[in-house]
Amino acid sequence: MKKSRIKKRIIGLALISVMMLTLPMGIASGEWVLESENDWSSEYIVDGEFYVMVEGDHKILQGYMGTSRDVVIPDGVTGTTSGILFVNMYEDDDGMVTDFNDLLSVVFPASLDFIRNDCFTKDNMPNLASVTILNPDAQILNREYANPLPDGGWDYGVLVKFDQPGLTIYSPPGGAVEEYAKEHGINFVALGSGTAAPPPPGAPSATQTVSPTPSTVYINGTATQFEAYLIGGNNYFKLRDLAFVLNGTNKQFEVGYDDATKAITLTSGEAYKPDGSEMRQGDGAAKTATLNVSINIRKDGLPVDITAYLIGGNNFMRLRDVMRLLDVYVGYDPVTRNITIDTSRAYVEE
Repeated sequence: MKKSRIKKRIIGLALISVMMLTLPMGIASGEWVLESENDWSSEYIVDGEFYVMVEGDHKILQGYMGTSRDVVIPDGVTGTTSGILFVNMYEDDDGMVTDFNDLLSVVFPASLDFIRNDCFTKDNMPNLASVTILNPDAQILNREYANPLPDGGWDYGVLVKFDQPGLTIYSPPGGAVEEYAKEHGINFVALGSGTAAPPPPGAPSATQTVSPTPSTVYINGTATQFEAYLIGGNNYFKLRDLAFVLNGTNKQFEVGYDDATKAITLTSGEAYKPDGSEMRQGDGAAKTATLNVSINIRKDGLPVDITAYLIGGNNFMRLRDVMRLLDVYVGYDPVTRNITIDTSRAYVEE
């Protein structure tokens, strides 16, 4: 039933995309100007739960087919098209249904150049509270409108994106995103300057007592013991432990520290150099954990969002945050409570 519903959503999104081909764009992003969508050479692909139009080197996000209210847009997406993103389309007994997801949070990747979507307004997503944009110079494009009035006049205005009361935009400082937030009176929190990304939903932010994770972890099929903790329904691991067990695989990465930016650094593809602290086992006792609000992490030179807690003087990072950045599959079996990490498979959003 689910596969059939997804297929119908894809067909519906494709139909809307064909209709949109007649609409002018006139949007500039960097050196790329898309003057018209009358380019029938476009390719439409499914990237996980996302529906993407490929235009040369650009990947334009057009639809989301999932059900999560906390969405992380995949790396490589360079833009979002007008009016389609996050419109769920499916067919039920009454025919084709179209609606918006009632999102709570959304993360845009560093590859993003522009956001052009009327769906990100308070009328369409009233509960959207957290927006993370990893490219500080991404353009947020509002749309002017003119609606006819009964008396024959016109109502003119601008649809402002991210106008939900209390919404916060998280992005590196000093770019177009920060300027947009200030211009429109939107809360702005600078990333990469001593401020952590918001914790995932359900993760308590106060200091608390946490217990070791009860799960067995399998790395490419091999059971591996970690010191790890369960916090707010999520598992947290030490970054160096993860780098150690992935060393020598196609997803290996080096961990370092940049004195200039005061950032923990991840470098994709480089062999990890152990420092002797790796894979030390805990004592099995409950510990005190405090959200690290000053952590600064960069992957391949770009700031990234990883929720981290300080436990016994060490940073423990949310496993799914790290695996998402590395594009490594992580699965969980609720029956056996086993965690599976498989470097031969791509990351799949839970």
